[in-house]
This record gives sequence, structure tokens and C-alpha cells, in this order.
Amino acid sequence: MKTEIIARAAHEIVRAYYSSINFFVPVWEDVPEWHAAATINAVLALIQDPEKTSEEHHATWMNERLADGWTLNESEDVDAKEHPYLVPYDDLPHHKKSEDAIFLAAVSSFLDLSWALVDDQ
Repeated sequence: MKTEIIARAAHEIVRAYYSSINFFVPVWEDVPEWHAAATINAVLALIQDPEKTSEEHHATWMNERLADGWTLNESEDVDAKEHPYLVPYDDLPHHKKSEDAIFLAAVSSFLDLSWALVDDQ
């Protein structure tokens, strides 16, 4: 599976969404390694469970962060492992729910393509 290609494309689609609401997200080449790895892991999770909902996707993301020692804070601080979105899905702001839905739709679309079904691992 070309997971990095799918992760990169989905990231760029989400980045275009954020650009449309005047929120900066760096291009794939400029994201930190941990961010790229988390995006690839999210793609792998969707490959394993392509029916995953936005709520389940968020819960997986949140549980991974909590297990890694992240805590809730008003703003994101990667070094301190603090993040404002470590909350139940229903408590997320609209733009974050939109991001999750867009990411899921993008990955699902790529997984439906025959070239994406070739295993590279």
C-alpha cells in the first residue's frame, strides 16, 4: 500500500481546506516528522477499518496522544505534549470536525482506486 502517498495527498487536501478559512498549515515537506508519522498511522488505521467514522477517527487520535502522555491545554505545545483537542468529538470546534471528515473522505477515495491496493510493505 502506498501509505505515504495517500497520507501526503490527504494532508494537502486538508491543508487546502484550512487555507480557505485563513488558517496556516505547512506543506507536507515542512511538517515535523512526528506529524507525518501520525498522518501515516491514521491512513493505516483507515486501511484496517475503512468504515471508521469521524468520531472513531478522533477517538483513536486522542487515545494515542493520551497514551503517549499528552494532556489537555488551551493551546498546542508539542514540546510539553499539550493539545486543545483532547476532548470528546462532540466538543470539537466545527473546523476540526470538518478536518476529520475531509481527511476520511480523502483517504477513502484514494483507497477506492485500484493503484492504491498494491502492497509495498
